[in-house]
Amino acid sequence: MLSRDEAIAAFETRAREPHDQTHLDAAWLVARDYDPDAIGKMYDSFIRTIAARHSTVALPVRRSDMISRQPSRPLSSWSR
Repeated sequence: MLSRDEAIAAFETRAREPHDQTHLDAAWLVARDYDPDAIGKMYDSFIRTIAARHSTVALPVRRSDMISRQPSRPLSSWSR
């Protein structure tokens, strides 16, 4: 799972260099909020949601590998 800073940086990169309409839409929605920490606050909420759902499994990812792919090992082997 990306750290808070990595998630913010990834969003900012997609906002500057959008690859599809969802990137443009997300950047517009955040920009209209005028909250300089909007993405950080969303990340914090996401982390609280994960913490409240004890059966949630967080998968390790790298920013360069955010496209969904087959896992290198079965999901059942990943620790919680």
